[in-house]
Amino acid sequence: KVRITTQLIEAESGKHLWAERYDRDFKDIFELQDEVLGKIVGALKITLTSTEQRSLARRETNNPEAYDAYLKGLKQESFFSKDANLESRRYFERAIELDPAFATAYAHLAQSYSLAQENSWTDKKEEFSKKALALAKKAVQLDDELPQAHWALGRIVARPLVRDMDLALASMKRVIELDPNYADGYASYTTTLN
Repeated sequence: KVRITTQLIEAESGKHLWAERYDRDFKDIFELQDEVLGKIVGALKITLTSTEQRSLARRETNNPEAYDAYLKGLKQESFFSKDANLESRRYFERAIELDPAFATAYAHLAQSYSLAQENSWTDKKEEFSKKALALAKKAVQLDDELPQAHWALGRIVARPLVRDMDLALASMKRVIELDPNYADGYASYTTTLN
């Protein structure tokens, strides 16, 4: 079971705009996300562009177990340590095992291999670099409209063991084209230019 309570509050005034409570089975998590998103957009009374609508309608996976493993991987990734990096890879690999078309999981798995070699959390730096590159390319192949996939690829190819600056810059430009609000895309683009 999943229970969530959502509230939408105007930041400037503190005015309460909307609230809702949901109790659902975990297997319905994606429908719940769609429903909450629709109600928030409705409560905000905004009109989304066709690109924004398409972006919000995308599902990274239809497999709740794969999504759960992915979220656990993200949590481990955020700890930024050798042990957490290894654990994040296990979760991302599990997500991919459950859904072999889960492009976002491939992008994060690529990043975890890249971070391991960059931070000397492995003595197999060249092997990890090659694996990171292959996984990032797979993420882009699976979903060419996924900003995270292009970001992972661009970041990885900008690193010394690969060093393809033309591809790095092209990838970061693609990230920004796909998602003009992707802050890491701008940061990586400027780092690559520097």
